[in-house]
Amino acid sequence: MLNHRPWPDYLVRWTAPLMLFLGLALALAAVLAWAVYPQTPSRATAVALFIGLASLSMVAYGLVHSLTQRLAQAEAELCHHQGWLRDLCNLSSDWLWEQDANHRFTRVSIEAKMPAEFRYSLDELMGKTRWEIPWAENLPESFWQEHRRQLDAHEPFHLTLPRRSLDGHINYLDIFGKPYFGENSVFLGYRGIGRNVTARIQAERALRESEERFRGIFDTVDSIALRGYDANGRVHYWNRASETLFGYSTAEARGQCMEALLLEGAERGDFASERTRLLAASAGQSPRYYQAKRRDGGIVEVYSTQICVPLQDGRREFYCVDLDMSPIRDLERDLAESREHYRQLFNLSPDAVVVHSEGVVRLVNEAAVRIFHTGSVDRFIGHSIFEFIMPEDHARVRHRIATLEAAQTPTPMPLAELKHVTFDGEPLVLESTVMRVSYHGRPAFMAALRDVTKRKQAEAEIRRLNETLEQRVRERTAELIASNHELESFSYSVSHDLRTPLRSIDGYAGIIEQDYGDKLDEAGHSHLLRIRKASQRMAQLIDDMLDLARITRVAMMRRQVDLSDMAQTILDNLKSNPGHPIEVIVADNLSVDADPALLRVALEHLLRNAWKFTSQTLNARIEVGTIEKGHERAYFVRDNGAGFDASYSGKLFHPFQRLHRSNEFPGNGIGLATVERVIHRHGGRVWAEGVVGAGATFYFTLP
Repeated sequence: MLNHRPWPDYLVRWTAPLMLFLGLALALAAVLAWAVYPQTPSRATAVALFIGLASLSMVAYGLVHSLTQRLAQAEAELCHHQGWLRDLCNLSSDWLWEQDANHRFTRVSIEAKMPAEFRYSLDELMGKTRWEIPWAENLPESFWQEHRRQLDAHEPFHLTLPRRSLDGHINYLDIFGKPYFGENSVFLGYRGIGRNVTARIQAERALRESEERFRGIFDTVDSIALRGYDANGRVHYWNRASETLFGYSTAEARGQCMEALLLEGAERGDFASERTRLLAASAGQSPRYYQAKRRDGGIVEVYSTQICVPLQDGRREFYCVDLDMSPIRDLERDLAESREHYRQLFNLSPDAVVVHSEGVVRLVNEAAVRIFHTGSVDRFIGHSIFEFIMPEDHARVRHRIATLEAAQTPTPMPLAELKHVTFDGEPLVLESTVMRVSYHGRPAFMAALRDVTKRKQAEAEIRRLNETLEQRVRERTAELIASNHELESFSYSVSHDLRTPLRSIDGYAGIIEQDYGDKLDEAGHSHLLRIRKASQRMAQLIDDMLDLARITRVAMMRRQVDLSDMAQTILDNLKSNPGHPIEVIVADNLSVDADPALLRVALEHLLRNAWKFTSQTLNARIEVGTIEKGHERAYFVRDNGAGFDASYSGKLFHPFQRLHRSNEFPGNGIGLATVERVIHRHGGRVWAEGVVGAGATFYFTLP
């Protein structure tokens, strides 16, 4: 296509001489004809003919020579342009193609231009349309319909088509085409170029993916605000963290001037000036602190980095990466407060704290000054720690320090008692624990020292006292045994010696009433009745006192007790005696850990009291249940009977203390004292609440 020449070389070179030779031959032929044939024209005619033919041949020679020179020059120029076009095609990475009016390939330079890994063969292309060639992806029919429409309309077109290489990768080809026409605008087909744009497509795809990842990261990060804007400060990107930080939604911020939206006063001008400086530098970044206004009018302190990003089309974009400094300021404030608290605790600690490195004291607190009698911190700093340790413990201290230095983690050493000495030579015994720390970037050790000198002296005194403790225990045990014997003797006397006179009084009073009753008047009968009741009440009182004393001596056998069943059994026994109707409510599944016998004694006294004090109440009710009191569970016996004055509740659990007259509610004042001793033996407590005429509630706990 590029080597075609319109004229053969010999024709250009010999045309003019040949015409000159033919003209001269014709003139010579005319002269010879005149000489041979006398009937020919005259000599003058022959000469004129000769001259005419010679002149004509000379003119023809000149014209043909000029024409051949111009043709040669045109041919040289054509060869030059063809060589230039050929060199341009060889140097270009594009390849050329040509299609006829039926859109079938007629000429292609693709084999020489396309990379070998996905090169076509001419057999795949020649005589075929573009949609008849196999591509790496199944392009939709709509794509080819649109392409055929452009071809039928004789429009220029641009396509990007995928082609699979020999190693299996997909490459992309850019195809550019333009129609060409012949005489009378007859459509002859398409000519165009093709190029491999795989690298560009991959770069664009990687750029899009990178941008999507970039934006995706900043869209999901809630702590870093990212804003994008152009050279005029108009916002085009606003992530979710920016919405949270500044209060403006993305729709509200997009298109707004960033400085007018967020800044005021000098901050606005400074920020715009910095953007102008970055714009002139074409790239770079500018970190700074500034105060921004929120949508609600609040002020937020931000650490911002303004970045200038050059684009391929020569434009510049800016991005601001903002970090809310409010949490950091809060952390700084908390850190300062923590440091101040540490300093106060350091100096207020009753234990001595000594920081030392390389065996030299670097830092101490006030307690160390007081314990070691140095008088001031300055007198302590700079001394060797071994000046304050007894020589016999130097080896132990060095071993502890070496162990800490070899440890992988800064774990505190266990407590150890070490012998120390004060600045003025007074011996000390200190409990010491030490751990590895850092002091001004250097490895150091922090020791916490507690003065246990007085405690050790007290322990020595305790050991001395304990040496006589066994003897004192034996003596106290003997005294306790003797006291118990005396108490048993007293109980025996009460049980036998006191009961006998009471039985005699009651018996003789009964005989007198039986034998001499008809001789006594009404006053005499009354006196005898009072004597008998007093003796019987005295006997019951003795029995109750013995029960009260026995409770403190009986051995306890604790186990799980069904309190609900025990209460119901006691109440059923009380119901068996004739009396007024009482509503009874016992909570289900009340289970306690207690001695069954002792618990039954206490519960009987509480329920009998409730039964007794509701005897004069209409719609009487007794309730047994449980309730949470503070952090413990309490059990209760509640009634709506006579109640009591709460100001006298302290007397309820003392023996012989009564809050009601005996003619109203009989009793001897021992029952509640017995309840208290039973509950106390279980490690619990008992108390009561009541209102006169509105009932009473007795609570007890059983831990």
